[in-house]
Formats: sequence, structure tokens, C-alpha cells
Amino acid sequence: MGTGLTSFKISMEYVVIGIIMLSIYLLFRSDSPDVLPYRKYYFLVLLMTAAGEIVFTTYTDVYGFSNMLGHVFRVISYFVVLQGIVYRSIREPIDSLYNRISKTQEELIAIMSETTEIKDPYTAGHQKRVAILAEEIARKMRLSQDDRNVLSFASRLHDIGKLSIPADILNKPGKLNEIEWALIKNHP
Repeated sequence: MGTGLTSFKISMEYVVIGIIMLSIYLLFRSDSPDVLPYRKYYFLVLLMTAAGEIVFTTYTDVYGFSNMLGHVFRVISYFVVLQGIVYRSIREPIDSLYNRISKTQEELIAIMSETTEIKDPYTAGHQKRVAILAEEIARKMRLSQDDRNVLSFASRLHDIGKLSIPADILNKPGKLNEIEWALIKNHP
């Protein structure tokens, strides 16, 4: 028994260790989808906390090795909480949300581009070809992947204004009058 530790203090440490062990038992019995991704982190946190509590019951000197070791276990426990639970629980949902938004954005751009081509079948494929050329030029210019993505999206949508132009003007076989030509010029 460590010097300076009361029987009550030591008893309370063992009660805390017992609660931690019960928590570990319940952790491994749980099949909750909220717990499963973090189980190993919870386990490590509880284990390091229990180890710290055990060491704290044996110290004889506040400047001694066992007291220092108990604090090391606590620091490891706090680090695991921060890195394994807090950081992961923030990062993964954000990454997942970003991926879903990116996929939705890609689908929306494809739909808008295809809709434009349906409205003006004469230029079908034009936006895709412009996007391919723009991506190749951007690659040669060594633009970042983010900049190339933005350029590709813009290329695929550069004729989106055709949706606001009446089909009979877009597909008119003869020469356009001044008003019709002014509408066409405004589509970009």
C-alpha cells in the first residue's frame, strides 16, 4: 500500500476500476451501430484509464515512477479519445457528406448537360467535347485537380443558357432575325 494514500482513496480507485471493467464488458456485448466503429478506441481508452487507476493505488511518492506512469496512462487515454473518437467522429461524416455532395453535383451537371443537348440536338456532344479539350489543356498547364474539375463542370455547362431559348429559334433552318440572333448571343 502506498504511503499517504488512505484506505478510502484506494477503495475508491478499485471501485472506479470495477466500473471500468463493467463498461468494457458492456462495450463488447453491444452491437449498436453507434458503438461498433469506435469499439477499439473505447476499449483502449477504458484500458488505459484502468491501468492508470491501478498504478495510482501503488504510488509511494508524488514524484515517483508509479505516479508518473499513472499520468502517462491518462495522457494516452486522452490522446485516444481525441484522435480515435473525436477526430474520427468529425472527419468521417464530413468526408461521407462531401462524397455524397460531389456525386450529386456530378449527376446534376450530367442531367443539365443532357437536357441542353436534348433541346438542341444539332450540337449534341459539343459540351462533352469541349470538356475533354479543356481538361487536356488544363492538364498540360498543370492545373490542380480541383481547378480541372471546376473547368470540366464549366465546360459541360457552358451552353446551359440554351434552355431559355425557344426550340424553334435554336433549330431554325434559315437565317435568324436581329431579335432571334440577340437571344442566341445571350445564351452563354
